[in-house]
Formats: sequence, C-alpha cells, structure tokens
Amino acid sequence: MSSESTESARSIELLTWLETHKKHLVVTGLAIVAAAFAHTAWKHFDLQKEQEASEALLKLDRGPLAGGKEAEPKAADYLKVATDYAGTSAAQRAQLLAAGALVEEGKYDEARAKFDEFAAQYPNGPLTPVAALGSAGCLDVKGETDKAMAAYKQVITAYANHSVAGQARIA
Repeated sequence: MSSESTESARSIELLTWLETHKKHLVVTGLAIVAAAFAHTAWKHFDLQKEQEASEALLKLDRGPLAGGKEAEPKAADYLKVATDYAGTSAAQRAQLLAAGALVEEGKYDEARAKFDEFAAQYPNGPLTPVAALGSAGCLDVKGETDKAMAAYKQVITAYANHSVAGQARIA
C-alpha cells in the first residue's frame, strides 16, 4: 500500500507543479515554436537569395550572338551581381569573374587590385588561391617579371596542395 500511496503522491505533486507553472510552460513552448519558425523562415529566405544570385550570374552568359561570336560579360556586369547579392557565394564568384573580365579588357592594374581585394576579403575561401594566381598573372602580363616570379613562388608555397600550384610552376 505504501508503494501505491507514494506513486499517488508523486502524481499529485506533478499535477500540482504543472498547474502552478502552466503559464510559464505555455509561454516557453510558444517561444520555442516561434524561434523554430523564425529560423526556418530565415533559412528559406537565405536559400532563396542564394538561388536568385546564382541565376543572375548565369544570366550573364548570354550565349552566341548573331555572327556566331560569344558575348563576353563586362566586369561591371559581374560587379553589379556581386553588389546586388552581397553575402552570397554567387557574389564571391562574381567578384572573381569581374577581376578576370578586367584582365580580358586589358585593365591589368584594376584586375590585380580586384584579385588582391578578393584575397583579402576571403583569406580562407576556396577561391582565394585562384585570386592569388590571377594577381601574379597580372604582374606577368604587365612585364613585371621579378614581381611576378615572387608572386608565383608565393602561390606555390601557400597553396602547394591546390591545382593553382601547378599552374604557377608552369608560369
């Protein structure tokens, strides 16, 4: 009998505690549900922004023109995507592509500045080795051989396990 009365007493204590803290429990439960909803909504909108940024970057690939020649996007086009969708991975790619477009346009000083800016902004990013190689290439194209050699050696040393190391060795 004492076992049954102990269980009964515990049940009554639990029900008493629940009744006493009912308001607190409801508020806490609602707060948890609201936080979960807010987190899910934030993730959804973040993913949607990433998708829009990638689509904007893909739209810059205009395909062949009437004469069969491909239309190359300008650096300004890439920089607009990078600005409009700042904070996305597509914006990072657009910044790097803008620097490459500046090389294609023959604006080597501006391109090198963009490559260096990218490397400074994303020091541990997956595309940083490419930016370092691009910066060294700009020096090479301008005929600054000694500086270019030093930059290539730095790329080889800093990114020995990356594919750009091989490209730097060849350069």
